[in-house]
Amino acid sequence: MPPSESTGGVEHLLTIADHEGGSSHEENPRWHRQQADEIARLQQAVSRKKRGSNRRKCAIQKLARARSRQARQRLEHHHQLSARLARENALVVMEELTIKNMTRSAKGTAEEPGKNVRQKAGLNREILDTAPAQLIQLIRYKVTETGGEFVDAPTRKLKPSQTCPACGRTARKVLDDRIHGCPCGHSEPRDLASARVVLNWALFGSPTAPIRSGTGRDRDASGNPVKLHPIA
Repeated sequence: MPPSESTGGVEHLLTIADHEGGSSHEENPRWHRQQADEIARLQQAVSRKKRGSNRRKCAIQKLARARSRQARQRLEHHHQLSARLARENALVVMEELTIKNMTRSAKGTAEEPGKNVRQKAGLNREILDTAPAQLIQLIRYKVTETGGEFVDAPTRKLKPSQTCPACGRTARKVLDDRIHGCPCGHSEPRDLASARVVLNWALFGSPTAPIRSGTGRDRDASGNPVKLHPIA
């Protein structure tokens, strides 16, 4: 259940797939966008004041309060969301995310300047605005606290965003590819396909779910019986 990224920003805070084939999204509140005008106005007020003056100190305090209010809103939302997920699920599986790599600058070097620097900077700001590390930490804590199980899915090994949850075929995608389409015929939003791959790995030890036969036995894509593994 990673944040759903696109070139236009973070579309959803979480994309969720369940064991019954259902799915849902947690919308991104976009706290930064909600208060962008206020924060910009307060920053400008600070920059206009003379350094060392009491007016500048007062303006800095107002800016700090606005940012603190934004952080409290984000934390409260994360607490409520993580508590609900822990209450409704005995098993929660999420991709291992390296936030530092996700928000790496695209500036490049003088010899090899980066591409789409402004777009990447905007995407980085949107990712950081969701505070993914804080959210994951709270979900992990509350799931285990309530007796559930939290599992980190190995992103580098699974390649969820590039793997088909129906047949297991892997194909490289660029960020603009928002729909997963596979030669096997499976098609759905890319983020949902990724969530299914992660869930399948945790439940069955494979990026694909077993096929249910008429006898009720679980079989893989080749028709062979498979043994279910709670965690691979």
